[in-house]
Amino acid sequence: MDGQQQLTVDEAYKLPLEFNHGAILHKQSRFDEATISYKKALAINPDHVDVHFNIV
Repeated sequence: MDGQQQLTVDEAYKLPLEFNHGAILHKQSRFDEATISYKKALAINPDHVDVHFNIV
């Protein structure tokens, strides 16, 4: 985020859920499904560094 844009309450709730869901799927070697969750997290916050690191 550019520092000026704030997440809505709904986005703030969903972002860690999508990120964590992606991480769990990744650990289970379900890479395609993990990528979908990571992309949902990036749709909420395109600057989320951890998501970019995990999606590679």
